Amino acid sequence: MRTLSGLLASRSVATPLRVCSIGCGTGELDRVWLSKLQDQFPDLTVEYVGVDIDDTVCKAAEDNVSSLDFVTSKIYCQDIQEGLVDEVVKFDLSFNQFFLLHQNT
Repeated sequence: MRTLSGLLASRSVATPLRVCSIGCGTGELDRVWLSKLQDQFPDLTVEYVGVDIDDTVCKAAEDNVSSLDFVTSKIYCQDIQEGLVDEVVKFDLSFNQFFLLHQNT
């Protein structure tokens, strides 16, 4: 099993880390851990896709994640039954990717 640090250490600097955050909420947790990763890997660039169903938290997620200058982001805000699966499937499922699944308990 490859660790995220191992993946980042072995990647080409020109290749961004691709992150798909399902249930991204406000994006605050993602902003924090992405910032910590960038502290460890200063040349890190990220292509981020966030997914949630609440308009208010999607706006907050866009603000939080887009505040990071090394991240390009796109936030999808819609219910899974309204075609979300079709949009997420378009996400390039190649190497240098990391999926986050958030769950409220």
